[in-house]
Amino acid sequence: MSVDILKLSSFGLLQIAGPDAEKFLQGQVTCDVQATTAEHWRSGAHCNHKGRMIANFLISRPEPDRFVICAPRDIITTLKASLDKYIVFSKAETQDLTESHKVYGVIGSEANHWYASHNGSPTTVAASVNEQQLICWSEGSDDTLESLQSHTSDNLWQQADITSGRGWVTTETTEEFLPQMLNLDCDAIAGISFKKGCYTGQEIVARMHYKGQTKKRLYAFEGPGNADISIGSSIYTGASDSVIGTVLNVSKSDTRTLLLAVASNDAIAENSEFFGADQAQKLHQIDLPYAINS
Repeated sequence: MSVDILKLSSFGLLQIAGPDAEKFLQGQVTCDVQATTAEHWRSGAHCNHKGRMIANFLISRPEPDRFVICAPRDIITTLKASLDKYIVFSKAETQDLTESHKVYGVIGSEANHWYASHNGSPTTVAASVNEQQLICWSEGSDDTLESLQSHTSDNLWQQADITSGRGWVTTETTEEFLPQMLNLDCDAIAGISFKKGCYTGQEIVARMHYKGQTKKRLYAFEGPGNADISIGSSIYTGASDSVIGTVLNVSKSDTRTLLLAVASNDAIAENSEFFGADQAQKLHQIDLPYAINS
């Protein structure tokens, strides 16, 4: 099977385990954890009381009383500290697995069938992200996955996330965006449940869904190779020098720069030219592979 296998060095893991793990998470995250399985990673987010995301993540459930969250490595400590403020009265605990476990990514049209023929470490667990991406995590290194790695960095994975429209909150952007601004309410991401009941920040998130309209959304862009663009920098239009968006994630190579930005819906609809780095870098908007909810 033709797949690329990468070590996802920019991602970490956080475990939430115990008899009350499901109940606790159900009251803290945007997704319905009762519907989480071992076979698939589910998107979700943990918000502050104002509905702004402290972190977003993928979550799986390898055992009934154990959940594992995969998120950017640099946000794991922040996410754990926030969850720990609420977990003290629950029969559950959090554990940062980032240093003790390895995270691997499998990319390709056969990614979801590849694991069936994988004979690696018995401690390795795999779950599907989508039809093209699979995340495996292992206690320690998986010798088979290590030997099959096709790239020394996870830049290819970052590119796949960007082109699939999956954005990530990092330490530079924590508590800045509502979940809808990263398209977590879109069917393809499905990171918000509006039926499961209350969780921290739920009132604000639900009000935006039922009574408001999200004025900013996540959009993808492409620029020249190794462009001078970084997380947190601004996006401009060709028609004015006003800022219309903020860069969320970036992947650079010699030939092109891919990025996701949270930008004004009106500005995107009204303009065809976009720039980054104080209007010095011309950007081309890339169509996302899913529909954005109104």
